[in-house]
Amino acid sequence: MTVVIARFMRHLYQPFLVLDAIGLVAFSLGLLLRMAAIRWRLSLPLFSYSQTRWE
Repeated sequence: MTVVIARFMRHLYQPFLVLDAIGLVAFSLGLLLRMAAIRWRLSLPLFSYSQTRWE
């Protein structure tokens, strides 16, 4: 996968095209992870402590 991306990036000579491609990959990866989290109902860990524990 990395080799394919490296070959694709080599053909983008102008810096703004490289940044656009990197941004597109980052956005797509983030969207994919978010959709997977919604699909499988994943969330960040919740740390819930009772008030009596801290008294």
